[in-house]
Amino acid sequence: MIEVTKLDGSKLFVNEMNIQWIESLPDTAITFLGGARVIVRDTPEEVSRRCNDLIHSGRTTTNQNAGAVKQGVMTGIESSKL
Repeated sequence: MIEVTKLDGSKLFVNEMNIQWIESLPDTAITFLGGARVIVRDTPEEVSRRCNDLIHSGRTTTNQNAGAVKQGVMTGIESSKL
C-alpha cells in the first residue's frame, strides 16, 4: 500500500493495485476500480512514482478482487461446458 495525504492533512493508505487512474483536476484525484474517488495533496507524479517504486520492489499487495473475478469467469466457463 502507498501513503497519500488528503486535502485536510490526514494520511490515507491506498492499495496500489486498486487504482484505476490518477487525474489532476487541478487537485489530484485517485479513482479506484470500484469507482470510489479520493482527492489528495500529492501530485499525480508522486502517486505514480510511489506505485511504481512499490511494484518494482516486489512488495506489492495482492488484489483480492482480481482473484475473485478470475475465479468467477472460470466458474462460468466450466459451467457452460456441462
